[in-house]
Amino acid sequence: MNQIIQQEQQFFNETFIRQAAHDMELKQRIIKFELQQTTVIVCTQIFVNIVTQTQSYKRYLYLKLEWHGLLSIQYGIYGTGKFKFVLQFTKNFPLECPKIRLLQKLTHPLINDQGDVDVDYLLPNWKYGQDCMLYNLLGKFHDMFIDITILDSQESQFNPQASQLYLKDVGQFAEQIKREIYEHNKLLYDQREDFELKFTQPTNEHQEILDKLKQKRKNK
Repeated sequence: MNQIIQQEQQFFNETFIRQAAHDMELKQRIIKFELQQTTVIVCTQIFVNIVTQTQSYKRYLYLKLEWHGLLSIQYGIYGTGKFKFVLQFTKNFPLECPKIRLLQKLTHPLINDQGDVDVDYLLPNWKYGQDCMLYNLLGKFHDMFIDITILDSQESQFNPQASQLYLKDVGQFAEQIKREIYEHNKLLYDQREDFELKFTQPTNEHQEILDKLKQKRKNK
């Protein structure tokens, strides 16, 4: 525990953060620390799977500067949705917030037509530290699909069309989301080359186990 606290104090030091933005080795130390924190915290609070890769840099193996993930939403307008995404560490990370991009089209006031997520809205005034870490970002990313009432009284400039539809007709907005979620879930098992997180179709045996688990939850 003391070692983790010492690590946090070092990573939150402003001089270290500025150096890490231009030093691959220091940046990697922060990313590995973030991966450790995210694995422990995020996986116990939200449904998200993340896979990392390694890449060669000056004869050394480093974690690749992007994470591939699947975000699963359990309820709300986006409930039952399973969304593949890529989290990209910017060149100046940790001075700059990482970017998040969905792999398929999804209507949301905070997602543009290219699938980019408005991370500046999720974590405004990014300053790397206890309130601006990867698990904070992923937590906000998850929550933006659960509670979108924060946009009730304002129009998002990131995706004005989605924002206007939501403010004008929530029912039509929900129907469009339902159709898009259907398309997302259909492609859950596709094996695209630019995405490292792979899934296989469940067998009949797997489905029986899932059905039993669901039944146990209902009986509780």
